[in-house]
Amino acid sequence: MTRAVFVLLAAQFLTALADNALLFAAIAMLIGAPRGAWYVPALQSAFLVAFVVFAPWVGAFADARSKPRVLLMGNALKAAGAAAMLAGVEPIAAYAIVGAGAAVYGPAKYGVLPELVPHSSLVRANGLIEGSTIVAIIVGTVVGGRLADHSVPVALGSIVLCYITSAAATLLLRSGSCWGRSSCRG
Repeated sequence: MTRAVFVLLAAQFLTALADNALLFAAIAMLIGAPRGAWYVPALQSAFLVAFVVFAPWVGAFADARSKPRVLLMGNALKAAGAAAMLAGVEPIAAYAIVGAGAAVYGPAKYGVLPELVPHSSLVRANGLIEGSTIVAIIVGTVVGGRLADHSVPVALGSIVLCYITSAAATLLLRSGSCWGRSSCRG
């Protein structure tokens, strides 16, 4: 695997970890708040609705642009949503912004792989991405809950930092990749 694949793995791990930690931090933030039982399902739905609303368009959007730039945009939206939550913006609205960022991020995550590895390595690279995502989901769930138990602002700040670090990693994808090299087309 190329260095760029490992950079993508790190970026994907951090963004998936943050996505899952954010849900638990948001739920912890709501404990004791004067909201009804409907609020947590509505919070989760905000992410999913935003994802579904943008899903029909983001594939074409990602195909027409540099995949690392689209990954950067997706992480920027996610960081903005988490930062908005930290700043006291209505959590449902903030979490919807994160859902929109996730919708943008998804197609570029897979679309960039053929640009980073030869065709013969796509299955292995995809497996690494999926495996690291599953580990990140589990770790994000545990870390998000533990950090939120300690301090919701610390949890939200850490999540923003994960998104920013993931976005910064995508800036490294162009170097060490297969762009323009015929060895990656075979």
